[in-house]
Amino acid sequence: MKYGFCRVSRPGLDKPTSRVFPSTQAYREWCVANLPAYLGYQPAPPE
Repeated sequence: MKYGFCRVSRPGLDKPTSRVFPSTQAYREWCVANLPAYLGYQPAPPE
């Protein structure tokens, strides 16, 4: 258990603020603009 977890900085998410979005689309746009792709909050590429 000592080495089972890896702490990762999550820019945009680690700040102690709350966010309220008027719609899911507004939330998705905020994620694209503010979160890095390695966190997994980006839209899937078109196939």
